[in-house]
Formats: sequence, structure tokens, C-alpha cells
Amino acid sequence: MMRWGIVTGLKSEARLAENAARAAGVHGKLLVRCDGPGPAQARIATRALAAQGATGFLSLGLAGGLVSGLVPGSVLLPAEVVEGGGVRFAADPAAHARAASALVAEAPRTDPLFGAEQVVATPEAKAELARRFAVAAVDMESGGVAEVARELGLPFLALRAVADPAERVIPGPAQAGMSEDGSVNAFAVLAQLAVEPKSVAAVLQLARDTAEGNASLGRAVRLLLPALVG
Repeated sequence: MMRWGIVTGLKSEARLAENAARAAGVHGKLLVRCDGPGPAQARIATRALAAQGATGFLSLGLAGGLVSGLVPGSVLLPAEVVEGGGVRFAADPAAHARAASALVAEAPRTDPLFGAEQVVATPEAKAELARRFAVAAVDMESGGVAEVARELGLPFLALRAVADPAERVIPGPAQAGMSEDGSVNAFAVLAQLAVEPKSVAAVLQLARDTAEGNASLGRAVRLLLPALVG
């Protein structure tokens, strides 16, 4: 039987995965790890999970929409992940088919996902990625997870939910609050808001979008995990 390792970039996403696994009755059959945001940390986490006995990897968390039609809460089950050099990593076909069947109620989009090195913060940058790589959404961990999975010859899958849509700017204070270990530093957000008071509305909007994304992600992962483990 396969043992899936779940990689997240944020500690809140890892908690969501663990809670979903408990709710689904499969907590002891999975491994969850968060080493912080970004592809380098995702590679570290994936290799660590492999050392613990994981035989397949799920990149789990939020994503940014790059095209119209992806709203906060849209569920993504990408058929492939694209990195900046144009390298493409296909999701494991069998796992992807099981996941798609389990997630029918969430109507997941299967368009390609871009694995970015850093936050893609503006509508202009999002549009350029969509045009250049023919991708619909972006995150910062799936590329790293997919890369290590290919190196090890093990299955890979990504499950994401949109937080910020294509037209939304990710404000500077929100970026300042993202810590290297995957936690959110509220004091850093407030300190940056003191410097950029005009960003308050944008930060509040992002918080609402993120809540929508987390709610959808929680529903989707509760449906997905039994299908993967079973």
C-alpha cells in the first residue's frame, strides 16, 4: 500500500491537512510536513518525507489565479506543473484519475499550474505567466515537490484552492507577514501597514479571499484523502 506524504508551504495548510486526515479516519496512514514556502523548502520537505517512508507526494495548499474564471475558493487539480525553465511535470495518471473522481462535487480545474520561485503579486505579472507558459494558476511549492518526485521515480499530485484571483494585487504588508518557517507574523503585517496605511483595504480583501480558499481546500482534501489512501 502506498503511503502519501503531504507537503505544504504554510503551517496553517499543514494543520488543515492533519485535521482533514483525522476527520477522514486516515491520519495514521499519511505523513504531513511543512518546511516553509518556496520550491527550495518544498524540495527539502519532500526528501525528508521520502526518508520517512513516503512513496507518493501531494502538494497541498493555496494558489493564485492567473486567468479569469478562477475565483477565491476555486479548486485546482492540475494535470501538470510547469517550472520557470519550461520543464513540465505530469501528475501521476492513476492518482489523478482517482482524485478527479473523488472531487467531482468540487468541480476541480485540471489546467496546468506554474511553480514559481517567488510571490507573483500583480495582475500584470500573473497575466504574463499565463501567456508565456499556458498555465491557469501559480503556487510556490508544487514545482519543488514534482521535481523531487521525478528524481525518486515516485508519484506526484497537487491539490490547490485559489486565494487571490488574477485581477488581485497581493499587498506588500501581506507579503511581509510570510515567515520563512511557514507561519504568519501578524506583527510584521501591522508594522508594514503602519508604513503603507493605504494597503489596509487590500489586506482585508486578501484575508477574505484566503478564508474562501481555505474553506474550499478543507472540503476538497477531506474528499481526496480517503481515495488516495484506499
